Amino acid sequence: MNAVYGQLMKKIGPKTKDALRGAQKAWLPYRDATCFLETMGFDGGSAYAMEYNGCLKGLTDARTKVLKGYLDCKPDDVSCVGRLGE
Repeated sequence: MNAVYGQLMKKIGPKTKDALRGAQKAWLPYRDATCFLETMGFDGGSAYAMEYNGCLKGLTDARTKVLKGYLDCKPDDVSCVGRLGE
């Protein structure tokens, strides 16, 4: 995910960078809280770490796919992620 995020940051303008940075900063606690919620039943058990890390991986893989999709946006395609060049 970090590699794709870095590629995307090189491609976009300053206004879009600020927006993406904010979205990513909000997404990270969302991911962690979601995985905490989804693995509460395993807390204290031997499978907890495996389940929690599996959740993190699944959500991170999904986010990476979204970010990769942004790489394919055309600079004037406002329906993708706004104006990438801004």
